[in-house]
Parts: sequence; structure tokens; C-alpha cells
Amino acid sequence: MADEDEEQATALAAPLLEDASEAPVNEAQEQSAADAPETTPEEPDEGRSTILGVGINLANAIVGSGIVGLPAALKDAGLGLGCILLVGMAFTVHVVVVALVRDAELLKAACYGGLAKKCLGSIGEVLVCGGQFVFDVGAALTYLIIFGDTAVSSVEFFVAKPCKHLRLACVAGAGMAALPPCLLRDVSGLEGISLLSVAAVFAATGVVISELCTRGQEGSLTIAAPENEGRGVVAALGLFAFAFVCQDSCFLYYRSLKRRTPSRFAKSTGLALGSSALLCVLFSAAGYLTYGAQTSSNILNDYPIHDVRALIARLLYAITMVFGIPSSVFVCRQAGHALHRAASSKYRDASVEDVRLVSSRTHGMWSLGLWASLVGVALSTDSLGAVMALTGAVAGSLIGFILPGLIFSSPVVLAAREKPRLWWRRCASFVLVSFGLALVGLSFAAVS
Repeated sequence: MADEDEEQATALAAPLLEDASEAPVNEAQEQSAADAPETTPEEPDEGRSTILGVGINLANAIVGSGIVGLPAALKDAGLGLGCILLVGMAFTVHVVVVALVRDAELLKAACYGGLAKKCLGSIGEVLVCGGQFVFDVGAALTYLIIFGDTAVSSVEFFVAKPCKHLRLACVAGAGMAALPPCLLRDVSGLEGISLLSVAAVFAATGVVISELCTRGQEGSLTIAAPENEGRGVVAALGLFAFAFVCQDSCFLYYRSLKRRTPSRFAKSTGLALGSSALLCVLFSAAGYLTYGAQTSSNILNDYPIHDVRALIARLLYAITMVFGIPSSVFVCRQAGHALHRAASSKYRDASVEDVRLVSSRTHGMWSLGLWASLVGVALSTDSLGAVMALTGAVAGSLIGFILPGLIFSSPVVLAAREKPRLWWRRCASFVLVSFGLALVGLSFAAVS
């Protein structure tokens, strides 16, 4: 079955970034009825999402579990400096994502893994796809585990001693709610739940601001953190960086864009990262100013259990966790197909597999397998542990900063550009790679 899927995908797959005026060419050879593979849907000529739709999907992928930890990061860095770093990091990721897409179009690469393969060889493709898979598995598990904890806290508002198996029931319920969108083939179908998810974060931010207005200010309004507060700017920098990493899914959403061009996609990423930065600044500043030096790593845990507004914020945040799972499953599934294709000696040079080109049976097996594995792990543990947190941080650093830096200054990219701007690209490459390696070091130091 796998070989049949690979044969058909090889025949149907067309370059992602071909000119809109060119019609896709199907070079599949005629096959006899006995040897014909399963019928699969052909890849659409272009995506179905508007600039706004892609921006909403991307914002949902960005504003996830990390936002509740940002108030503690402001405690480490200071209110003024922390907000500046947040906005600066969002802008940096925007520049990196748009540059990756422009380079991919220049080299006619279909995805992040394909771009890495052209620039860095097969090892680059494996590192990208492996990093995507690990990073998004960790993200999906985080969503499920946090949902379980948040749901239990919400139930404790009504019941002093809830059932001991309540968390398991909540995680299983979240998994069932996330299953239908996880089975979709086209990421454009996630726009509706992404809109609800982003709206829920906006509403939760409003609740956190109202808590600040009611409880009063405890945090400091200084630019830098007071000496007796936090762990310093370096400790906060890692949280700020991972809050906006979306390089794992940027090509997935680029493929879904109508009349896709880097310029149109830049508008989507600007919308997504701009709104995400605004949300993060408002949420984190309000949370930090409410509790100051007492701010914990999850601001929602700082509010009293029986606070009605805190209950509303937790419920809204739980909605965001459930709606964040499908986008992570999409990336994991796509990376899994790509790794399978890269490991095949027969199809090693073929285009990276697209989830829309595989048979319904293969698609269902991958989707249900990933979903069942994620829910099973989340049911068996209530913490990701140091190992999972470390691998997620390393994978995020790899796909978010280290590999983009290596791609930007690769000889293949420089040779393909009429005006390569060698000095700028080499400086950017050095900064990104150095920053990514520093984040890896910080991650090891945090768990040691």
C-alpha cells in the first residue's frame, strides 16, 4: 500500500511555487487496471484560503500554550524591556518566515523540507522534518495536558473534591472533540475553529485585564526588572523566542493561500504575528502587573479557584487548547509523510509527499494513529517531563533559527539570486545560528 501511494503521489505532485499561469502537468504513465493504485484526490491548482484566513490559522498556531507563561517572563526581564523583546521577536520571526518562502519560490522547493534538501542536502530535509515532528508532537501533548489541568481547576470551582478520574475524562473528551478536524485533508478547513480559538484568547485577555483593574497593581512599571525579581533577561529570552516560532507550519499555510505569492503571504504573516504580539503584550503585562514578584509560570494558577472571572479565563483558555491540537496533527502528519518518502530508496528524489495526494486509507491510518498515540500519552502522564521539554526546545531552536540561518547563506541560494546581498545574508545567518545554539544551551541549563 505504501509503494502504491508513493507511485501515485510522485505522478501527481506538482511544484508548490510554479507560476500561476502555468497549468500543472501530469506525467503519470498509463497503468493497467491490475497495477493501478488506489484513487486519490488530485492536488488543487491553488489554495482556498484568503489572506485573512491564512492569518487566522497562523495566529492560532502561534498563540498556544506558551502565552500563560509570558507574565513570568516579564517578571524576569522587566515590563518595558520584556514588551520590547516580545515585539522584536515577533518581527524577527516574520522576516525569517517570509525570507524562507521567498527562497523556496526561487529554488522551486515545495516545502520547508524540500528547501532544506536543495540547500543542505538530504540531511537538511531529515533535520527539518524530524524537528517539525518532534516540535509539534510536544505541542499537541502540551495542549492535551494543560487542558486536563485547566478543566480540573474549573470543575473545582463547583465541586470541592472532584472525581479522581476527572482529569482522564477531560483529556479523553478533548481528544474526541479534536478528532473530526484532525481528519481533514486541507488545512483551510481549520479556519472556523482557528477564528474561535483566537477570539477565545482575546476574551481571556480581556478577563485578565479586568482582574488587574479590580485587584490593583503589584508589578513594577520600570524598564528593567528590579534586582529582587526574576531570573534576568537571558532566562526570559527563551520563552519570548518559542512564543512565536511558526516556521514548522508556515509552508503548510502558504500552500493553502489563494493566488499564493510571497508578497501575499507576507501580509498574512504580518497579520498573524502582529495580532499575536498585541495579544501577548496585553496578556502578559496585565498578568505581571497584577501579581508582580509573585507571578508563577502559569498566570491562571495564580488566581483563586473560586474567582468567577478566573473561571471564565480558564474555560476560554481550555477552548484554545482543544482547537490548537488539529494544526499540530497536520504538521506531524505532513512531516511523517516526508520522512517516509526520504527513507524510501526508490522515491528518494521525488517531491515531498503532500497529505492531499495519499489514499483515503493511508490518510485515515496516519491521522488516527497520530491522534490515538497523542491521546494515549496524555492519558498516561500529567507532565511532559524534562526530556520532552528539552527535545521540544531543541527542535524549536533547530527549525526556528539554526536551519533558516544555514539556508540563508547556503551557496545554492546565493547563486540563484541576482543580487544576493552577501554581507546581509551572512550576518543574518550568523546571528540566527548563534541565537539558536544559545537557546539550546539555555534549554539544557534549565533542566540540569
